[in-house]
Order: sequence, then structure tokens, then C-alpha cells
Amino acid sequence: MPSGRRPARLVLAAAAAVLAVAGVVWGANLGRPALVAAPTPAPTGRTTPTPTATPSGPVTASAAPSSAWPTPTLSCSDFRAAWRAAFASRIDFPPSAGRDPVLVGVDGERELVEGTVAGERLVQDFPDGLAGVPRRLTTLPDGAFFAAPVIQRDRILFVVLDAGMSARGPWRLFLAEGGAAPRIVLSGDSHTERPPLYPVWMVGDQLTWIAATGETTIPPPLVVRQLDLATAGANPVDVRELGERNWALTDSFLLAWTEDRDLTAFDRESLALVATPPGFGDVLSTLAVDGDRLLYTSQLSYRANDPTTVLRLLDLKAGTVQDVLTLDGELSHAMMSGDLALVAPVDESRLLVDLRSGNAIELVGSTAGRLDGFDISLRGGSLSITRSEEARGIVHTVGSVDLAALPTVVPPNC
Repeated sequence: MPSGRRPARLVLAAAAAVLAVAGVVWGANLGRPALVAAPTPAPTGRTTPTPTATPSGPVTASAAPSSAWPTPTLSCSDFRAAWRAAFASRIDFPPSAGRDPVLVGVDGERELVEGTVAGERLVQDFPDGLAGVPRRLTTLPDGAFFAAPVIQRDRILFVVLDAGMSARGPWRLFLAEGGAAPRIVLSGDSHTERPPLYPVWMVGDQLTWIAATGETTIPPPLVVRQLDLATAGANPVDVRELGERNWALTDSFLLAWTEDRDLTAFDRESLALVATPPGFGDVLSTLAVDGDRLLYTSQLSYRANDPTTVLRLLDLKAGTVQDVLTLDGELSHAMMSGDLALVAPVDESRLLVDLRSGNAIELVGSTAGRLDGFDISLRGGSLSITRSEEARGIVHTVGSVDLAALPTVVPPNC
């Protein structure tokens, strides 16, 4: 049975899935550029590998010759069986985690767990992993929701939504440093001001996030907002106006673009304007980010009400664009980790794609079998098994397997 432990590189495994919902809950398109509408019947989900590079502007072809790709060692059925066996992985919480424990944040060995202890709903910090000794991080009022936007070494930045995730009301932003008790660094009411949930990043003492300033358009007008955590009582300051743009945050860049592909690029840390990375001209919808690579859809065509989507991989540092595969149908979302992508067509199947070869295999769907009450995601070097809590509008991580423990070279013709 696959291990239920999470690898050191997995950051915010549970929180990321939760915060991905935040843009919908708070009425904003926060970092999830809208996909093309789906006026056609559900797609078939069949894929055609297209492992050839397609330059767009001043870029370099990036597809490696076939001899450079790792050789598959498993058949399609054995590869699929290994991954589906991993779906049974579950987190083994210790008794100290309390009743009905839920993983709400991960950074390396540090894990944050929400559970009921002695009749109180609270969040505990396990600095040395679930086998270690926990400390109380915060107590949650009845109906409140906990979200941890940033866990960074000895700092934990988290938001408590007093009215829960699916309703508007007061919220508080806390900062816990070292072993000190958390302190409130910002508060508000979501009727007039959305909390900083996603994306949020810290550079030194500067907390930065993208905030929506209205709800009348999709995407809504956006600003980049900062808060000086070192100054007691400091107020947020708007440092960049993005306007009605879609955006993507990578390791090095904050990218913002209009529907007609007018792109503006900023340095992630300094927020200074930088030269536009090459190869961005045909980006239709950003699906996933890993480091400084973007997985995106570049075109959508309709053949007798049969849509076709082209999936491409853009390396912003190398200036390369690579065609990955052509999908019969539209995509709901995707996620990427290293050389693998998990692609979700709108028919609710799940395809694992080898970004080196373009080979794809259905892990969930009519051929592979469905998931009963669970879903899977790919992030931070791990396969995560998640469960939705529809009443609260959130997603929990219930299991995780290091990708190093799974086969990762997808066979052809699956």
C-alpha cells in the first residue's frame, strides 16, 4: 500500500485546493483566467500526442528528440493500475490531532491540522510532522473557516473567515512567528473588502497579493496590494494597477494580460516592469504553473460541433514553446508538477500527460473507472487525494503519495 506521508517539497497541499475555490466564492477571477465557454456537447476525451515544438514569435523549438525521452517500462494497464492503487492512500492522523482531523497546510515536515480537541475546534501546528508534538495555533469560532495562504519557515500567515467560506462577513489575517502567539495584522469585512487569500506571497517583510476592486466585469479590475508586516498598524498600499486583466504568477514573474494578449510583465519580488518574455502571443487560457513554465491552451476550433483544444507548454526562462497534445474537447482545468500534468476535460475524466513525449493515459473515466466521492490532484511533487465538503464549499486533502514512488514515464498509445 502506498505511503500516506507527504514529501518535503509539497507546499500548501490542502490550502491550495481550498483557495482555488476562493475566486468563485468571493466573486472574483483571482488568478484563474476564464476558459472558453462550452456551447457544445460533452467531449470524447480522446487525445492525440503531438510532441513537436511550435514556435510563437521569437522562441526556440524545445521538443527533445525521441532518443532523449525515457523509455517506458510498463504496459498501459500496469501503469494505470499502479496509479489507481495509490488512490487508496490516506493520511494517518495521530490521536493528538483530535476528532475529525483535516489537513489545512503543509510546508516540508511542518503540517497544520484542524480538528476538535476537548470540545474545541482548533488548528494545531505540527512543526516536525504528524509524529511530533503539536502546538495550538488558533481556536476557531463555530462556523469559522481557516485558510493558510503562506507558510514560510518560522512564519505562518493565515486567515480566519468568521462567517465561513460560503458567506460574507468579518475576517482576520494573523501572523504567527516562531513560537509566539499569532497576532492580527489586518482585518475587514468581505462585504466591502475581500481577504488576501490567493495568490499571496512574502518577500522579506512585504506581504503581497492581488486584489479585486470590483465585481462588474470578468475579469474584474485588479490591483497588486502590499502590507508591511514589520510595521505595527500598517495599512495596505496599492502598488500596481493591473486593470481588467487575467494573470499568472510564476517563480520569477507576475504576468498580466488582456483578452487581446496585451501582456505586461513584472519581476515577482520587486514588482518592477521587465521585458515581456517571448512566446506568450498565442496564450488563450493559463491552466497550470510550475516554476517558470506555463501549461496553457492556445487555440480552440470547432469541427461540426466537435471542439479541439491544443495544449502547449511555455518555458519563460528558456523562451521555448512546445506542443504537448491535441484534445478532442475542452478542458476544465489542469495542474503540473515536473514532467507530468494532470488534465481534466469537462467530461470529468482525468488524463495524466507526460510533457516530454506528449503521451497521455486516462486515470479516471469511462475506460479507467470513476472515483467514488474523491478526486485527485497533482502539485508539489505529489499525487494528492482530495475530498469535497460541499456544505462548506471546500476541498480536503485526505491522502498523498510522493511521485518518486510512482511510475512517471507514460507509455505510448494508451
